[in-house]
Amino acid sequence: MKEVRISRGLQVGWEGMKNNWPVLLGLLALYVVASIVQNALKSLLDGIPLIGLLFWLLSMGVNILLGLILTKFGLQIALGQGAKAASFGDLELDAETVGRYFLTSLLYSGAILLVLAVVFAAVLLFAGVSVGVGALASKEALSSFVESAGGALVLGFLVFFAILVYAALEFSFAHIAVLHEGLGPFEALAESRRLTQGIKGGLLLMFLAYLGVMLLGFCCLIIGIIPAVMVLAVAMPAIYLDVLDQSGPRV
Repeated sequence: MKEVRISRGLQVGWEGMKNNWPVLLGLLALYVVASIVQNALKSLLDGIPLIGLLFWLLSMGVNILLGLILTKFGLQIALGQGAKAASFGDLELDAETVGRYFLTSLLYSGAILLVLAVVFAAVLLFAGVSVGVGALASKEALSSFVESAGGALVLGFLVFFAILVYAALEFSFAHIAVLHEGLGPFEALAESRRLTQGIKGGLLLMFLAYLGVMLLGFCCLIIGIIPAVMVLAVAMPAIYLDVLDQSGPRV
């Protein structure tokens, strides 16, 4: 039976951080600088709609590319069980891999947004119908319907959040699968579904544990969040490799 071995992932992440901290720190610094530049330019371009849209698309592309590099390097470290990894020159990122990673990111985001939009629209429709029907009845009935509409909104937002979490868990390995197994976008999403089958509860606990690590790092004079992010950048690919080993090859 498959299981999510959180302690194993954190152990590999810790060793990987200790042995590769200069490169990981450089990646994080690059990400911070890119974020600062993006925010500065965004404030300058707020009044220009078309340029603002193009800049938003460019910023999204830069963030995906930085995420790709960090994920690839974290995977490389995890493959060596936390040992010192090769340099950036050995990452072997060809145009086809970058394209597949970008398409997977867009498909993943689009699928989640589509499902959430449908749920949100259904909740609003139910609330609107409730209020409309209540308006045709007595004041007491209207009050009751409004209360039920408010309850429906609360319930809808809970469903909204639950679907978001479920989708994040379901496809949490998709980006790593693109880089490790050389899969296309649809194949990577399907592979992530296969790998996460039966272990979503364990993955949820894993993300909560990782959140705890981040909070602990934040509490350590805030600067502690830097090594925490480095550990998690390696721990996630390590968990993926462990689950992949337990699941066996794709059919």
